[in-house]
Amino acid sequence: MIVYQRPWVAGMSKEQRVIRSGCLALALAIMVLLDASNVGAEWYRGRYEIDSEIAPIDHMSYLLFLPQKSTTTPVAEVGWPLIVSLHGKGQEGEADSLLLLHGLPRLVDANRHFPFAVLAPHLPESLPWDVSQFTPVFELQSELWGDPADPTLPDGLRQALGDHGILPSQDSHIVARDRLKVIYSPAPEGLQITTVFRGDSKLTVSQLQWRAADAVIAILDEVLATFAIDPTRIYLTGLSAGGFGAFDLATVFPHRFAAVAPIAGGGNPEVSPLLQDTPIWAFHGDADRINAPFYTQTMVNALAEIGADVRLTLYPGLGHNVWDLAYADPALYEWFLDHTLESESMTAPAAPADVPSAFSLMQNYPNPFNPTTTIAFDLPSAGHAELNLFNAVGQHVATLIDGLRRAGSYRLRWDGRDDAGRPLAAGQYFYRLTAGPKTETRRLLLLR
Repeated sequence: MIVYQRPWVAGMSKEQRVIRSGCLALALAIMVLLDASNVGAEWYRGRYEIDSEIAPIDHMSYLLFLPQKSTTTPVAEVGWPLIVSLHGKGQEGEADSLLLLHGLPRLVDANRHFPFAVLAPHLPESLPWDVSQFTPVFELQSELWGDPADPTLPDGLRQALGDHGILPSQDSHIVARDRLKVIYSPAPEGLQITTVFRGDSKLTVSQLQWRAADAVIAILDEVLATFAIDPTRIYLTGLSAGGFGAFDLATVFPHRFAAVAPIAGGGNPEVSPLLQDTPIWAFHGDADRINAPFYTQTMVNALAEIGADVRLTLYPGLGHNVWDLAYADPALYEWFLDHTLESESMTAPAAPADVPSAFSLMQNYPNPFNPTTTIAFDLPSAGHAELNLFNAVGQHVATLIDGLRRAGSYRLRWDGRDDAGRPLAAGQYFYRLTAGPKTETRRLLLLR
């Protein structure tokens, strides 16, 4: 699930609304004539709960920048282009201020007229975006892959993995996608995670840990379902460690991004065929002593050799921080807008087919309850919604919802715990739903 909090910063600058158009002249005009309207921009803080036993973390927080103020109309007819921005090493943690230290979030925070939505996921400390950049890659025969839709691990592939010292157990959990399989296997030293990529004429295998990429894509999907984002104009960038992460994320999900701009990072040239259809513009300083330009150059060369749409800007005499120059260049955003995703599969999640006609908060069931109860409510229109719980004397004890929601019918389960996770005492409580000017309150009874 995803939890939105109230806008934590109110933008004071002006900006021009970006319309869905591939016209580069219009994009440049928007970048120049940003003071033409009074629509307020703002940041949102989000938290994605990770429901996975194999993930080393239980959530991923993030900041989301929206060019237009949309707390009352989050789903508009016009969709904004969106850039996913991956931070660098040293910006991991929970503090929002860390995300604003460098790169695109810093630029946007200083210039609220920025005409793209920006999604900035936040990794906890000591976790990388890309855990595979220095892992050996093995080449196997393509016929060992088996049926791409088969969620099991074929015997031939299992044997091939064993020949390379990777021994998935018989009770391995397999997640199958069109061009990759992720194998989660119990092992004496801990959970062994292996990702298998299927190319056009060969199979490559690399042993990996848990990928942050899955959480980033899950956040992106829920943002697309909640906000007015153009699903054909989703772009990806990252700086330093996030530059490696951008290559990695685009490799694992090669058809989710219309264009990718890694900065001062690098990629694995062995899996470059997976990026053959993804436009790449990489940036690096030729005097970088933190991440050598070799990592970017070898990836760019491998992509160029297979005819991919790739370009490289190598800044002469500059070291690691070239992102300030790259993100300040309007040509980058002009280049982004020149690319779109046309696949029918890359559409935004659909709104509910049956939109309720009236605002309504139903009685929880069961009531009285122990240990859990379900609270149902209807929202006839998209907007900011809050669902709070209070004790008998009016003290706030828990927040179940505080954020933007699409129109639809909702069912939430409450386990009788407060916001700190502590079980509440038996007794009478009240739950209140607020959406726009409408509020409704009902009573429930908790037994122990």
